[in-house]
Amino acid sequence: MRKILWISPNLPHYKIRFLDKLSHYENYEIIYLGIIQDMSQGYRSPKNSAGVSVKLQRGSKKYFALNINIWLKILSTLLNYKFNYVLIPVEIKFLPLIFYIYLLKKVFRYTLFAYNHSGLRTRRGKSLITLSTRRILFSLFDKVIFYTKGERELALQYKLIHPQKAFYANNTLDTELIQKNYNFKINESPQKNILFIGRLIPDKKIDLLFKYFYELKKYMANLTLSIVGDGPEAEKIKRVEKQNSDVRWYGAIIDEAKISEIMDSSHIVFIPGHTGLSIVHAFCYGKPFITLSSYKFQPPEIDYLEHGVNGLILPGNINDDIPYFIDLLQDKKKYKQFCMNAYEKAKKLSIQNWCRQMKNSLV
Repeated sequence: MRKILWISPNLPHYKIRFLDKLSHYENYEIIYLGIIQDMSQGYRSPKNSAGVSVKLQRGSKKYFALNINIWLKILSTLLNYKFNYVLIPVEIKFLPLIFYIYLLKKVFRYTLFAYNHSGLRTRRGKSLITLSTRRILFSLFDKVIFYTKGERELALQYKLIHPQKAFYANNTLDTELIQKNYNFKINESPQKNILFIGRLIPDKKIDLLFKYFYELKKYMANLTLSIVGDGPEAEKIKRVEKQNSDVRWYGAIIDEAKISEIMDSSHIVFIPGHTGLSIVHAFCYGKPFITLSSYKFQPPEIDYLEHGVNGLILPGNINDDIPYFIDLLQDKKKYKQFCMNAYEKAKKLSIQNWCRQMKNSLV
């Protein structure tokens, strides 16, 4: 049995699920080392599974790379287990910790790899200093697995890494668990429902969510809004829910059986700001996804969203955008095609494909 030490500050509840799938797919033993989750930011702490042992330390994500307890825990864990692979994300803010793990590699002789984005999605990420620093960091790794094929291509385009070291495994969720709880079908209910699902943080642009909803209500009186998630923006949701009976907040839900019920009654998923794996989540239920291009810092998973095919990427001018919502929700033929396209995309992003891609990257 091969062993993986997975070092990262955050381990959301959904990630423990697909790490567990990986452990069974290829008979890996995985130990995850990170920080106790900040519940106020909408996270929910992961639990140990059959294939993944979770070891959490106190501290903050911001100072993760300087946390002496993390450094000591890494050393003690390496002394107690013989690992074939050690992971840490390639992040400039983790630079001291990356060098430390790279030096320990000389003693413990493991393969050092990363699973993350390229860091090239913003203008700041393409500055000469940032590019030079990332090239140095990438050079320390034996393998870097990117979240998408597009992210790998970006890294190669900017010569951040040698092609033989660069791989990709499409970021995903436990799609098998979703399939157990949901049978795909088109929601033909005349009462339309928009769903927001994700952590309630400023980057999600909750205020814009409500602005679009109120404007849409002028044209679609029977429209409702469901919100799943928790975080620092929760008070805004509570205030709106009290004033508007067409808005329902469910709080944070990690039980996929309960999420499937909400998804089943929804028509589209709309997040005006930071998207991420909410795109995959929507597609697994065959729901078209809508977001705004005015939010400039979208994560790599935006590559899965094809405008006019499985969702919409709208400019962010509310007066111009509203007709697109109405058209998609009221044109039955178009809506059905979007739903089918979303569901087909989810098949390509399945947990089985992710495990296969990870395995092929690590061998």
